[in-house]
Amino acid sequence: PIYAMQHVFEFRVVDCKPIKAVIVTDTDVIQCQNESVERVKSPVFDKICYDDIGGIDPQLLTIRKLVENPRTSSALIVAPSGCGKTFLSQAIRNETKSHFEFIPALQLLGLKYEKGKSLLARVLEVTAQNTPAIVYIDDIDAIAGIQNYDGEEPDDRLINSFSDFIDHLRKMPNVLILATSKSIDNLRPDFHPPTCFNEAIKIDIPTRQERASILRAITRKMTLTSSNAIDDMASMT
Repeated sequence: PIYAMQHVFEFRVVDCKPIKAVIVTDTDVIQCQNESVERVKSPVFDKICYDDIGGIDPQLLTIRKLVENPRTSSALIVAPSGCGKTFLSQAIRNETKSHFEFIPALQLLGLKYEKGKSLLARVLEVTAQNTPAIVYIDDIDAIAGIQNYDGEEPDDRLINSFSDFIDHLRKMPNVLILATSKSIDNLRPDFHPPTCFNEAIKIDIPTRQERASILRAITRKMTLTSSNAIDDMASMT
């Protein structure tokens, strides 16, 4: 969907090169046919998508290349709290046809070890049966960076199970592992790239220009009262 002049213009891709996946970076190469496309019974245009994300264009391009080229790979997304790591997972889920598994690591901390281990086993089984797949582990530092104690002895069972879980995923064909953390320094060394992940994708606190990009994404469906509204808001934040 393209939002302009208080209307929504919807387009359907009928051909692309290469055939399997295309990321449009040069809008000059797009050709439009003079035929309208009737909207099918799908809320796809109403869901969170990549257009709703601003301020991280280079990082998003790297992530999209991983998502749109099904193969075995892994990446750790490192960003401070509030920079949209969980929001990003929603956009990826809606933008891909690959099977998607979301694991909120913070919630696993509230489960008993046996139940948490059972949940990870279920994800492994479902993922193996539904490739290509994406496994998104949100706030992995909640588990891989915190020692849990049972009495006076340190309890590393959940952390070790998580390490084994990721090792099994990395051996599966056409499975992309994406994990998020507030900092690499908060993680145990065995969870650092390239030991546990192929690469790290870092997102910093947004600059003024990046904040303007975020605001443009947030307000893309809105009518602004002033042409300077975006720049004014970016300066005030």
